[in-house]
Amino acid sequence: MPAYSKTGVLLMAFGGPKTLADVEPFLEKLMGRAPSPELLHRVQLRYEAIGGGSPLPDITEQQASELERDLDWNLFEAFVGYQHSHPYISETVEFMAGHGIEQGVAISMSPFSSRVTSDAYVESVRRATAKIDEAPEFLFILDWHKEPMFHEAIADKVKAALAGFPPGARVPLVFTAHSLPKRYIDEGDAYADEFHDTVEGVLSFLGEPDWRMAYQSKGHGQDEWLGPDAGEVFEELAREGAGNVLVVPVGFVADHVETLYDIDIVMRGQAENLGLRFERSESLNITPKFIAALTRAVRERLGVV
Repeated sequence: MPAYSKTGVLLMAFGGPKTLADVEPFLEKLMGRAPSPELLHRVQLRYEAIGGGSPLPDITEQQASELERDLDWNLFEAFVGYQHSHPYISETVEFMAGHGIEQGVAISMSPFSSRVTSDAYVESVRRATAKIDEAPEFLFILDWHKEPMFHEAIADKVKAALAGFPPGARVPLVFTAHSLPKRYIDEGDAYADEFHDTVEGVLSFLGEPDWRMAYQSKGHGQDEWLGPDAGEVFEELAREGAGNVLVVPVGFVADHVETLYDIDIVMRGQAENLGLRFERSESLNITPKFIAALTRAVRERLGVV
């Protein structure tokens, strides 16, 4: 019997600045260099517009607490680690080792696989464990987007949002995920396929709504990015005479700048300028069915379902 018998569950996420002062080190970690004063100012304004920082770290910690409770805190202990903000994934792995954790299960909180999210998180864990003499042995969960309860949790949010529209109104759904350079997909990332599979799973709980898929929050540079962009889909809906649109951000499981700024401010403005009534389904955050989906994924990975 090991000295410490709990299984450690590591929630790995992108991270985000909790305060405006955290924006600069966050960008420096993300970019690998210091941001220009212009970029820093522009990004700080976005975080200022959503309350002065990202809620993602706090929400991820809440998700960890709820998951630990759902799994049974007598047998599991949950931890969080971020790729681009403190505590870094490497720091958390080191803490887990020092805490006596011998077996770990690491979950990517990005639902779709990509080299810049889940693959990078796994690499961070492996690099960290290679530097520790008695590191936890990790199993990885990167495909929980298949969990039916995850799909049902999103569908419940969609139904709640649709209830706010007049009965019988045509309300097209626009499912969104963060855009990526198209070359990532061409080189083998499963991201786009997993996005599509998740939408199909959500639709299985919704019947036959009017729906579209779109990408959002694309970056800059010379790369071709995945599309169509959500703004282009809004333009198409306006041309078709649609009066409403409901955005469903299935690519995100916690509120952060991509939901609170890119969707709630920028995309809302785009839609309303086209004459569309705009709403967004709520993020999952600590929704019980979402936590239950993660719980099932952990138990399945450990073979204890």
